[in-house]
Amino acid sequence: MARYRGGKSNGTSRNGARRRRVADTSTSTIQSRVDRATRTGGRSTRSTGNRFLFPIDGTGRSAMQTERDDISRDMRKDWLPADLNLGANNQPAPRPNLRPRGIENPDNHCYWNSILQTFMQMPQFLHWIRGHVPTISCAPIWNPGAKDHDRRYLQGPCVCCNMKAFAEEYWGPINPQIPIPHTSPSLEDIKTASFQNITMTGGGVPKFHRSRQEDAQEALVFLLNVLNDYDLRTEQFDAMFRLFLVPFHTCPVCGEEKEKEPNTDTGLIVTIDAVNNITVEDAIHDKFEKDPGPPSQCNSETCNGANTDKIQVWVIRAAPRILSITLNVFGWDPATGHATKTVHPLRIGEELDLTRYQEVKGVPLTYRLSAVVSHRGRTANSGHYVASVRSQGVNPLYNINDSSVRRINRARFSANPQAPPNTKSRFQAYILTYIRDEGPLERFLESKKRAVDILKIDRGPLLEQGDEDGNQEGNVGVHVA
Repeated sequence: MARYRGGKSNGTSRNGARRRRVADTSTSTIQSRVDRATRTGGRSTRSTGNRFLFPIDGTGRSAMQTERDDISRDMRKDWLPADLNLGANNQPAPRPNLRPRGIENPDNHCYWNSILQTFMQMPQFLHWIRGHVPTISCAPIWNPGAKDHDRRYLQGPCVCCNMKAFAEEYWGPINPQIPIPHTSPSLEDIKTASFQNITMTGGGVPKFHRSRQEDAQEALVFLLNVLNDYDLRTEQFDAMFRLFLVPFHTCPVCGEEKEKEPNTDTGLIVTIDAVNNITVEDAIHDKFEKDPGPPSQCNSETCNGANTDKIQVWVIRAAPRILSITLNVFGWDPATGHATKTVHPLRIGEELDLTRYQEVKGVPLTYRLSAVVSHRGRTANSGHYVASVRSQGVNPLYNINDSSVRRINRARFSANPQAPPNTKSRFQAYILTYIRDEGPLERFLESKKRAVDILKIDRGPLLEQGDEDGNQEGNVGVHVA
């Protein structure tokens, strides 16, 4: 680490003059450098390759991102231990190995199985759901007076309670070669909640049908919504899953920029340009910088409402640790009245860098691919779904086709179309799950801590040498990797 040193000089010391030229730490200079770093996305405009001079006073992130990161850093992210105390009399019962388990499919439930597989490969979520504390709202309430075969839930069953039980069954002491039976009580109650469209406020019109293929993305959204409904730890949920985007509209005539209504959702949906998009990052770029957005009127003094054209860009004010990206391959042709599907060979990267889209770019925002839910068939409500996941262990990549779990290599894991083992069928990538790489943030925080420690050491002896106003000269910044 290279550091800038500075101190008070009487003008006769050549080294003192050199230090003074390198770093002026008057109050006005420090503030001006902090302001400049804020304007340039939380980092100095001075770049030395991959190293930046960070202002030690700042976080390098938006206030919302900093708050989310602080919450997430306090949450456990290690894999569930292999000796969960789930055996008889609460005794440890180690699993034979750490491979994922298949899930039986009794009747067109592959869309649910694939989505549940992605959640079982999220260590942070697994610890969070195991920390769910049941409340009175978790108790199911039946429709009074109904006959047994017509009984319906008015409230419950609690999806959080059942996801907790399902996670413990999934990673529990049972041999993972044995798939989870479709009669599993926790699995059945999770599905029942969707078949009866149950929320905290009561039942609704059934959105999912027990014997019919459904859209995996709709199942994902439903599951995230009810998990958020039934658990009181909203801030932790938001830190894990919620993406906070802000659109900015710039008038091409007068240049006025306006911040519009933000969008907060549990994932990102991107449209595929089958002609111009080659990679997933291409499609994401189009989403952030080429999405036309809704009409917008410029009310500046120059335009006075006459101009309705605008340039829209989205920025990330706060990113989640677990990011779901849906490739919007399904559509509708109004001319024919038929559903459509975009067949695309869009390349999927195991690493995803979204730093350029952050509102404050001081800390890199990078992700690693965790799961790919892919689809074979003509429409989202037909065909078949499978999941490729990054699990735990030495060779952690698997393709899971309901009850079948097979190890795959990196090429198969990120391929599009997906080619599950022992089948000639090809599946189009549909839902991608990425988990944030916390290395850049941890390195930034550690470097900042070292910078503060250095300043304390270097400036300590100078505290008694300040002028009458208390102004000091010392360090301004530290080069960090």
